[in-house]
Amino acid sequence: GPDSIAMYVGTAAGFGVLHPAFAQGFMTALGSKSMYASATQDCANKFAVARHLYGFCFTQPFPDLDHCQCLIVVGANPAVSKWSFLQVSNPVQRLKALERRGCKLRFVDPRRTESARAAGEHVFIRPNTDPFFYLAFLHEVLARGAVDRERIAAHMQGFEALEDLVAPWT
Repeated sequence: GPDSIAMYVGTAAGFGVLHPAFAQGFMTALGSKSMYASATQDCANKFAVARHLYGFCFTQPFPDLDHCQCLIVVGANPAVSKWSFLQVSNPVQRLKALERRGCKLRFVDPRRTESARAAGEHVFIRPNTDPFFYLAFLHEVLARGAVDRERIAAHMQGFEALEDLVAPWT
């Protein structure tokens, strides 16, 4: 039947004014309700976290690429994705410019991506170990005392539980 025909819409389609109208019109004409989007795969987490952290899902923190001193990219490949969520044109040129001005770039990924080949340093990680990487990373940040405890006390509840959670991960 009609629902056997499906459409998958990628992130970049959301930034065009005509694509949503034509895509929906095409699928409606076919009689198919099988529409899927990248938002359910790679964006839902961003909105869920923003809602819990900031109280509103559309409050999205973006890295200040022009002023950051270190950029750690985990499981992303801006050279291919074009950093679509950040809307960065010419991502490879931008990465090289960051590196030229002294920004430390680290790409944490199971494979040496196009981005890691273009600039910065590649840090190998086993597939499906991202949660453990984050636990160990946070453990290291805390062990080095690289947190503002006064700010945390003013803006966060349950920090002690987080410290206990990451303590064994090195």
